[in-house]
Amino acid sequence: QENDVTKLYMELAAENKQQLSRLEFAKKIVEKKEVHEDIEAVHEQTQKSENKAATSRESEGLKSQLEEERRKVARIEEDLEEHRKKLLMLKTQKPIERVEEKEVIEYYRDPQVESDLSKMVKQIEDESKKGRSLQEDIEVMSRKLAQMESEKKVAPAQLLTKEITKIEKDPSLDGEAAGLRQEIKRLQEESLAAASELEQHKRELHMLERKQPNIREKVVVKELIKLEKNPEMLKSVRTLQLQIDEESFKRKSVEEAIMKVKNKMEEVERLIETAEPKIIVKEVKQVEQDPELLKETSKLKTLIEEERSKNLMLTGELGELQSQYSIAEKQKPRIEVKERVNEIFLVDPETEREIAHLKRELQEVTLKRTKVDSEVEEALAELNVLRSQKPVVEFKEVIEEVVKHEKSPEILREIDRLKEQLNELVNTNGRTQEQLIRLQGERDEWKRERSKVETKLVNKEVIRYENDPLLEKEADRLRQEVRNMSQKRRAAEDAIYDLQNKYMLLERRKPEEKVVVQEVILTQKDPKLRDEHSRLSRSLDEEVSNRRRLERDVQQLRVLVGEQEKLLNFQEDRNKRLALEKEMRQITLRIKELEESPAPVQEKIIMEEVVKLEKDPVLEKSASNLRLELDREKMEVLSLQRECKNLQVQVDVLQKTKSQEKTIYKEVIRVEKDRALESERARIWELLSRERGAKQKAEEEVRRLREKIERAEGMKRTWAREETELQKARNLAIQERASLESELRELERQKQQKVLFLREESKLLNQRTESDRQKKKQREHEFSLLEADILREKDQIYNKERFIRDLQSKVNREEINHETQMRETNLSTKISILDPETGKDMSPYEAYRRGIIDRGQYIQLQELECDWEEVTTLGPNGEISLLLDKKSGKQYSIDDALRLRRITKEEYQLYRDGKIPISEFALLVAGETKPPSSLSIGSIISKSPLTSPTTHQTQTFFPPASQKGVGDDTSPIAGVYDTTTDTKYNIKTALAKKLIDPMTAQKLLEAQAATGGIIDLISRDRFSVHKAIERGLIDRTYTQRLLNAQKAFTGIEDPVTKRRLSVGEAVQKGWMTKDSAFPYLQVQHLTGGLIDPKKTGRIPVPEAVQTGMITTNLANRLQDESNYEKDLIDPVTKEKINYKEAMALCQKDSLSHLLLLPAASEGYQRYHQASRSPRLSRFRH
Repeated sequence: QENDVTKLYMELAAENKQQLSRLEFAKKIVEKKEVHEDIEAVHEQTQKSENKAATSRESEGLKSQLEEERRKVARIEEDLEEHRKKLLMLKTQKPIERVEEKEVIEYYRDPQVESDLSKMVKQIEDESKKGRSLQEDIEVMSRKLAQMESEKKVAPAQLLTKEITKIEKDPSLDGEAAGLRQEIKRLQEESLAAASELEQHKRELHMLERKQPNIREKVVVKELIKLEKNPEMLKSVRTLQLQIDEESFKRKSVEEAIMKVKNKMEEVERLIETAEPKIIVKEVKQVEQDPELLKETSKLKTLIEEERSKNLMLTGELGELQSQYSIAEKQKPRIEVKERVNEIFLVDPETEREIAHLKRELQEVTLKRTKVDSEVEEALAELNVLRSQKPVVEFKEVIEEVVKHEKSPEILREIDRLKEQLNELVNTNGRTQEQLIRLQGERDEWKRERSKVETKLVNKEVIRYENDPLLEKEADRLRQEVRNMSQKRRAAEDAIYDLQNKYMLLERRKPEEKVVVQEVILTQKDPKLRDEHSRLSRSLDEEVSNRRRLERDVQQLRVLVGEQEKLLNFQEDRNKRLALEKEMRQITLRIKELEESPAPVQEKIIMEEVVKLEKDPVLEKSASNLRLELDREKMEVLSLQRECKNLQVQVDVLQKTKSQEKTIYKEVIRVEKDRALESERARIWELLSRERGAKQKAEEEVRRLREKIERAEGMKRTWAREETELQKARNLAIQERASLESELRELERQKQQKVLFLREESKLLNQRTESDRQKKKQREHEFSLLEADILREKDQIYNKERFIRDLQSKVNREEINHETQMRETNLSTKISILDPETGKDMSPYEAYRRGIIDRGQYIQLQELECDWEEVTTLGPNGEISLLLDKKSGKQYSIDDALRLRRITKEEYQLYRDGKIPISEFALLVAGETKPPSSLSIGSIISKSPLTSPTTHQTQTFFPPASQKGVGDDTSPIAGVYDTTTDTKYNIKTALAKKLIDPMTAQKLLEAQAATGGIIDLISRDRFSVHKAIERGLIDRTYTQRLLNAQKAFTGIEDPVTKRRLSVGEAVQKGWMTKDSAFPYLQVQHLTGGLIDPKKTGRIPVPEAVQTGMITTNLANRLQDESNYEKDLIDPVTKEKINYKEAMALCQKDSLSHLLLLPAASEGYQRYHQASRSPRLSRFRH
């Protein structure tokens, strides 16, 4: 062993050394790689600090593990040195001593050495395991190194680093950051512009405040009238309003974008916190490993905060300006606009005088024009005459004239004068254009003033009822919430309707189960009551949870209503802010008006003339037309004068030339050859055409402006109409919201009422179930008493019949025939036990394995089980009959039994006639007595006979000798007797034919199940609920109620002691309520006595009180038959009766002696159609 240990140690030491060398090699490679990566990715140190920390921690862990391994190896080496020393000592000893030492080692081993050896072996195993784990780690590290080297060979580190940085950045966040930067820049620019504009307004306001206020009211009135006629006021108002709306919208959009970014960042942080480690690494690469983006977001947040602070400062300054404006406005008189809107326009005397003056001027101009026209006509006639003369040309003179040609100073002066006239024309044209523009402006002012008088209130409506998209969104959201609430209300109504249907089904249903008394009493453990209790508690918990859920929904709706109120408050704040903006616009307009207003006039002006005398627009239009015509006539006069002057100059020149020369060649030549004059004339005509084109362009511009003005007026009207529509929609939304809130309150009230109603119904249902259970217990007890009496009667009858059979066996002997004949009659008796949980049959062995019965009961049931066969042989000695037990192989002779008087001839004859079953006859022949009373016949659930082709024999709930006991006075109501058709029906058929109502049918079936089982009218047998369902005697809808009633007969298992209790004992121990047990006890009491599942027969009420089966209060309640609940309906009279009165009304069948409840088929149908159950009608509402 020591050699093996040393060998193992050497091998392990070599492996450890090899692994340590590999680890050191891997560590060196990792360190080299880390150094290389540090050199290549210096700019990524901040991003990979966590990875480095992780690798450093891993390296430190590996170092610590290496140190631990070294210490362990050192300890093992020390131990090995000690063992080597011991081995050397053993080897150096003498042979004799060595032999002795060996004997000592073999037989008397040192425990310390053995413990050390075991420790070494364990250490070696641990070292081997650690070596294997290290080997696996080394292999993993080597694979990682190989993979990293291959990646390094395939792609350089720089490219890998770039790819990582690309992956880490989030393009969506970059795009959002860029958009935010642009938005912030734009907001900054807008804030700077707003600040500069605010500063300018401040300066203007200060300048206006420094000015002296208008002293006289007349001047103020003039100024006010000019303010009304100012066409730029509406433009400035609209532009300022649009700018403020745009700025507010942009600010809101920026704030929404910032909130979205914040939400995204919070979601990313939550994802990082909740993600797994591997996923965390990836997400860190994508989101968190970009500190620049985080810095930018923080900067953006700070910038946003700064912008908000600037906005707050601007609003504060705006408030100050408004206060200053209000102070300045108080210093000036206020004049209402409505005082001048409806006044009558009168003609100004100045305008009348001006119009008369213009008319006179126009007449004078027309006279002058006629004179000039006449002069021009004369001049043209003379010119034509001169031109019509034929000139005589002399060549020499022409040559000389050409040589001596010089411009005369008169012509030069005329050219200068024409140039001056041209300049004057250009100036007059410019003045006319300016006058035209001024007149157009005045005309537009008049139009605006007229339109302003008509649309002043519209402007106010625009400001007051501005289009509010938030209110529309709020209305849409409220509509959606209303739809959701209506859906929830419908779901709640559906749930309530389903609960009502379930409740009605529970009222209609009664559990069905076949009860076999002799087989279930001692072996069945049925926790149905506990299941029902747990089911009811679960239903109660579900109702409570539903109520709480509904309360939570109501709380959520209240929270939503609070949010809506907050939104409305926000809307009010927004309206206040809009009012402030409106005041700001008014301030700007006032500043502009003050700028445009003229200096204060100190003249004396009559107040009445200023206020009451306005220019008539028709007269103003006619005056402007007259002015235009006057200007046009002046232009024509000037042109005619210039033309006349030119002609006069030409005439003068011709006259002078005519006086100087004898011929007219010289003048003709000058006229034809003077190109400078022609070019000047062409230039003047060109200037005139240009002026005409400019005039046409100006007219087109005027027309275009008119169209713009008309479009603006149309847009204004549409805006006013849209604003009124929006106001109407807002009012409708407010009304709808109020109606929805009232509907919500109504729904809450209905919900509370329904919850209270369901609570009351559940309480009533529990009380009814408890009363039914008590009644069933009482009936079961009575049935047990009756069953005991029946069994006593059976024993007496059995003794008498046995005596008769003994007498008949002596008389009846038959002779032996020569022919041999064999007859076999088989009967197999099988005992099955009812499972208390599932209600299924099981063998006695399965019941014994599950602990339902004990060993003694199992042995007794095994003895009762048999497989009998009758063998009859006819031979020369006569007929020989034998009974063969196939299970045990024993044979019993019937002749021997007759001879030994175990049976009588009467019993044998009854057996031949089929009145005694083969199982009972076999017991008599074998000489076996009845089983002890501790094992009641009620423990046997079912006997399944196996018949041969020759004979057929069945076993029922009661033996044939006592079959009449089912129909005696102690049996419950078995069926219904139709008096109109003289027909008997069982409960299921009577309910299908509507002879009885569902509640009466349920109570009658519960009475049968609580007293021994469901009765079959044809076979007069009683069956358990499950067997009755299989035979079609009852419906499956009554299964649970009938199973609960069957427990009153079979007993209720105590969950603590596992004992089977009667109904009264279960009530005393609290496993069943008195109300649910009383109906069972009542039925048992009325049918013969209470039933104890541990005993046979019925027990009277006084005896049950003495034995402690029921309490005295419950006994008094049972004996007081006048206070029984009337839960049945008489099928004939339709009156409510109790079970005792129903038994008194019953008719006894002449054959089966069963109780049948009389009914009339036609009467109940009429009753069923005429009157519905009130509970159904109540649940339908």
